[in-house]
Amino acid sequence: MSGYPIKPILKAPVVVGEEETALVVATFGVSGQGSRSLRLNFEVSDVTVADAITISLLQHIAGTKVALASTNSSVSVVADGVVSIRLDVAKSADQVDMPLSNQLDVVVTTGTGDTVTISRIDLLQAS
Repeated sequence: MSGYPIKPILKAPVVVGEEETALVVATFGVSGQGSRSLRLNFEVSDVTVADAITISLLQHIAGTKVALASTNSSVSVVADGVVSIRLDVAKSADQVDMPLSNQLDVVVTTGTGDTVTISRIDLLQAS
């Protein structure tokens, strides 16, 4: 994915508290080629994991938000640093579950005692 432009998609840091269920932290557009190959980098800090913290993607289809089913469409947060989601139609696990729409949501789910600050989200996609 080298050479793809980096597009920041988070306007300000988001602090996510405990027991959030699919909190939408960002919505962004995907190019036609981006829907075939994209990567999201999440800079996270102040991570406290007592249960589980998951960042995942939802797509907008006919007015409904639908989770991407690919095994690569979510990531667990376990410590401060950078975590990534990468979807690529060339990966057999992703082929049937690539985004079908040009709008995606980044959602965060936390359990009891979990907290995380998402300070940056960068989108890398083919244009």
